[in-house]
Amino acid sequence: MTMPQTRHYEMKDSGVEWIGKMPIGWKVIRNKALFEEVNERCGASPNLTLLSVSEYYGVAPRAEKIAEDEMLTRAESLEGYKICHKNDIVMNIMLAWKRSQGVSQYDGIVSPAYCVFRRKDDAPIDMRYIHYLIRTDRYADEYKCHSTGIIDSRLRLYPDKFLALESHVPPLSEQTAIAAYLDEKCATIDAIIAEAKASIEEYKSWKASVIFETVTKGLNPYAEMKDSGVEWIGEIPRAWSAKRIKTLALSSRSLFTDGDWINSPDISEAGIRYFTTGNIGQGYFKEQGNGYITTETFNRLNCTMVHAGDLIISRLNEPIGRACIIPGHYKDCIVAVDNVILRPDDGYNKKYLMYCMSSDRYAEYTALLARGTTMHRISRTQLGNIFLPIPPSSEQAFIVSYLDEKCAAIDDVIAEKEELIGELENYKKSLIFEVVTGKRRVC
Repeated sequence: MTMPQTRHYEMKDSGVEWIGKMPIGWKVIRNKALFEEVNERCGASPNLTLLSVSEYYGVAPRAEKIAEDEMLTRAESLEGYKICHKNDIVMNIMLAWKRSQGVSQYDGIVSPAYCVFRRKDDAPIDMRYIHYLIRTDRYADEYKCHSTGIIDSRLRLYPDKFLALESHVPPLSEQTAIAAYLDEKCATIDAIIAEAKASIEEYKSWKASVIFETVTKGLNPYAEMKDSGVEWIGEIPRAWSAKRIKTLALSSRSLFTDGDWINSPDISEAGIRYFTTGNIGQGYFKEQGNGYITTETFNRLNCTMVHAGDLIISRLNEPIGRACIIPGHYKDCIVAVDNVILRPDDGYNKKYLMYCMSSDRYAEYTALLARGTTMHRISRTQLGNIFLPIPPSSEQAFIVSYLDEKCAAIDDVIAEKEELIGELENYKKSLIFEVVTGKRRVC
C-alpha cells in the first residue's frame, strides 16, 4: 500500500486540555452548538429498517449484522423504538466509551435505549467527517471520562454530558475533503483486510478437510477400504474400526457422572481455577478468561475434576462436541458440567481422538444432534454414542505426527495473515486519528 505523503499544518493551542494543539484556522465548538437530541418514536408497525450500532462498524441495518453480533436482541414489538434519519448520530450511551456510536447512512429505527442526535441547521459540519471524529480512541476516552457509573459495565454517557463536550471543527471545505480522503483510504484498507479474512477462511477449510481425510482414510493411499457403517465417517481402511466414544475409556463414568473427587482440586489464594466451554477450542485450548471460584461456591456446584493432559469435550455451543487437551502447566482444576472428560484406554491416542473431533464432517454431524433454542447442547448419552474412526494404535501415532506438522504449517500462514490484519487495523485507526485531529494534512 502506498503511504500518503505527510504534510503538516501550522499549529496553535486549542485551549482545551484533552484536545491539545490543533491547526490554525480550526475551531473548538461545543457539541450543543452542533447537535441536538431528538426523540421521535415509531408506532406498532413501523415501515422502517431496524438498525444496530456497534463499536466495530458504527450504524448498519440489523439484518446485515446479526451473524456478526450475537448480542443483538429480538424484541417482540418495535413500538416505541426511536426514529433516526440519514446523517443522524446514533449512540449506545452504555458503550460510548468503546466507540459504539456513529453517523447513520440510513433512515430507520433504533433501540429506545440509544440516543439520537441531529445536526443543527446552522452547524458548520460535514457529518461524514463527524463520523470519523467521534469514533476515534481519543474521543472514546473522553466519553469514558464523562460517563457516569462505578464500573465499566455500568457506565452511561448521558446526552447532557455529550452535548457539553467539545469537538474539532475544521473549515467546512476541509471537513469534506478529509472525509473524502478517508473514505478512499479506508476503502482500500478494508478491501485488503477483507481479502485476508477470506483467505484465512479458505485455509481453515483446507485444514478441516485435511484433518477429515486423514482421520478417516489414513496415510496409505493404497489401503483397501470398507464401509464404516457410519454416515459421517464414510469409508475407512479395512484394518480400522468404528467405535462409540463411550467405549474408548476404561470407565465411562466421566461421561455420565458429575466428576471424580478422589483428589481435591488445587486451591490458590485466588480460589479454584475454573474452566468453561469458552476455554475449549476446536482442537486447541483457549487461554482466555481467568476464572476462579471460592471453595464455598465449589462445594455447591456440580463440577468435574480436570487434570493436565485430560481430553475435554464440550457439549455446549457450536461446534458441538469440539475437544481439546488441557495444557500441562495447569494443575488440578474443575470444569463446568456442560463439558465432559474422556480418559481413554492405553490403546487410544488422546490427540488422535481430538483430531477426529476437530473435523468438519464430525461438527456437521453433532450439530444435527444438538437441541436447544438459545444455546445448542448435546446430551452425555448422545455424545457417548457417537462413533469415531479408530485405526490400530501404532497408526494413530503416525497420523498425529503427520497432522501436527501439517496443521502447524497452516496455522503459521493463518497467524501471519491475522498479524497483517491487526497491523492494517491499527494503521487505519492511527490514520483516521491523525487526519481528523489535524496531526496530518491531506488537503
